Amino acid sequence: MEISKIIKEARIKKGMTQQQLADSVYVTRQTISKWELGKSIPDEASLNLLYQCLEINNEEKTILQKLAHNKQPIFLIVIALVFSPIIIGIRYCLFTMGKQFCLSTTNGRKQLNFTI
Repeated sequence: MEISKIIKEARIKKGMTQQQLADSVYVTRQTISKWELGKSIPDEASLNLLYQCLEINNEEKTILQKLAHNKQPIFLIVIALVFSPIIIGIRYCLFTMGKQFCLSTTNGRKQLNFTI
């Protein structure tokens, strides 16, 4: 079962709106909607609050914890894959710029040399 379905079904079973659950878990209604649509997952603190507010049983707690922990590393890998080329590109640009602009000191005076 998906984490999104567990949250939504438990909320509906409890008779709460997304806004009421959001107020109880100290997040926005949009965050609850994202959790229920599977666009994001709750962090550890939010999961603990969800357990309390929705009175989720131990079986569902175990499922939620496994699902949340399985998706977080994938999310981090995606972020790393997206941002690592950007960081490498920025470092390369700074490196090439460093070669073009050299600061030299002659006779106690600083001089900026440009190479093209």
